[in-house]
Amino acid sequence: MLALVAVNIAGHRFLFRREKRDPFIFLVLLSLKYAVPFMLLDTVLINGTGLRITLPGLAFIAYLVFSGCFLLENVVFLFGANETDRVVVPAPGGPLRVSWGQLLAGMTIALWALIGLALGSHVDE
Repeated sequence: MLALVAVNIAGHRFLFRREKRDPFIFLVLLSLKYAVPFMLLDTVLINGTGLRITLPGLAFIAYLVFSGCFLLENVVFLFGANETDRVVVPAPGGPLRVSWGQLLAGMTIALWALIGLALGSHVDE
């Protein structure tokens, strides 16, 4: 779990704290970001009780969906976002200016939440 946190922090610092962003380093960090959870889940399934442990698997899928939602946002920041990449979204407190990546991520998270609720309501104990 600490490896996963470290990879995400390194990716965040690379995207938002550096002036020059090397695409190769971005590709390495992105690969690690998605490979580390696979390795963790594989270790849990091999050393654990097999497929009967569904909670780590579901948590892993939720992580992949949630982090995958922000892939477009990461790519936009890699190549440099500007004001033309923003869209105005109506909100109760006033209009919000968000990037296309954030809008797509929000819509994807909402869609997967609805799918999860629909599937969760039909699971038999």
